[in-house]
Amino acid sequence: MKRKYVKVGIIVAVVLFIVGIGAVYTYVKYNSRKNYKSNVTNAEEVIAPLTGVNDNRIPNRGTDSLIVPRPQKVTMRPDTLSRDRFAGKKLVGNNSSVPVLMYHCIDKEVNPKTGKLNELKVPPEVFREQMAYLKDNGFTTITLEELYKFIVNNEQIPEKSIVITLDDGYVDNYTNGLPILKELGLTATVFIITDYVDKNGGYLTSGQLKEMYDSGIDIESHTLSHPRLNEKKYDVQVNELKASKEYLEKLLDKKAEFIAYPYGNYNSDTLKAAKEAGYKMGFLATGPWANKNNGVMLLRRIYISALKDMGSFKDRINNSNY
Repeated sequence: MKRKYVKVGIIVAVVLFIVGIGAVYTYVKYNSRKNYKSNVTNAEEVIAPLTGVNDNRIPNRGTDSLIVPRPQKVTMRPDTLSRDRFAGKKLVGNNSSVPVLMYHCIDKEVNPKTGKLNELKVPPEVFREQMAYLKDNGFTTITLEELYKFIVNNEQIPEKSIVITLDDGYVDNYTNGLPILKELGLTATVFIITDYVDKNGGYLTSGQLKEMYDSGIDIESHTLSHPRLNEKKYDVQVNELKASKEYLEKLLDKKAEFIAYPYGNYNSDTLKAAKEAGYKMGFLATGPWANKNNGVMLLRRIYISALKDMGSFKDRINNSNY
């Protein structure tokens, strides 16, 4: 009988030992997991080594998923604009002309002696009034690429299409002009003197150019140093045109195929040099609306002066024979 009790006791002890070991294991495992989770402040600490997740992902503590994508920078580059924005508008072919506006500064400067505005500097409030008029009266701002395809390939564009350009690359195009264009959803092109970039406080920086381009503003060439091309030898003209083009293409990772001739001056060598450098469309500084009749390398633009009133502006964009 004594041996029987001893045997039962041994069995009970073994069972209790096994149960105890299981309880300890469970306790340790639970607390280790709990402590591990409490020490992880960023899901990337767990996942990144396994999945290669980088800082474009963040933990989502409100769902079962540990990570969700970070918002990516949204760009609206000119070459990504869709023709869907033409939907519902009357379209025309290239027998029509298009007003191409030419601005310089979006700023205000009054001559203290005469009390008159600097004609090259259109005050921001005037620029906004003009842009709002375009927006409110059914005008569609088109890119230079769309204008090129319209003239050369007869790709249709809205009847009330218009092109906005700004020459030289003044910093106020960024500080004063860009917010207005973005607010109203308009696109434009800035013709840049590339030798002035990052070298003069009155002109745009490379960072500002990138931001403008990502915001739907095209950036094209206004030569390297803004000379009167018609007064320069052929090889100098080629360098002015080619160096500027190459700079913009490297900076913005895009093709630069449009040129505005400084002062609107050119000669036969200029046209030859522009083609050699790789441009496919060129602009003058004065004239009526642009059309195919003068050739794609000599398109005219409407000079917008701060000395002209709103009535003059309306006349110039609504009347091709202003």
